[in-house]
Amino acid sequence: MFGPNLYRVKSIDEILNLSLRTKQCLQKAEIETMDQLLAKTRSDLLRIKNFGKKALCEIEEELARFGLFLSRKN
Repeated sequence: MFGPNLYRVKSIDEILNLSLRTKQCLQKAEIETMDQLLAKTRSDLLRIKNFGKKALCEIEEELARFGLFLSRKN
């Protein structure tokens, strides 16, 4: 579907099917591209205001459809 790194410069909206609430949380945290999202850890995302485990699961499920995962850095 996408070249090896093409998805990284795309906006999250162009690739992932997320709820409005989750999209708004990411936008408020200034996470707009796939590259920015993939650089985040689960802990990073959970620190975003109004971002909870349900939103985290939603993102992880959508990323998994493309064989992608959040960062595991500490």
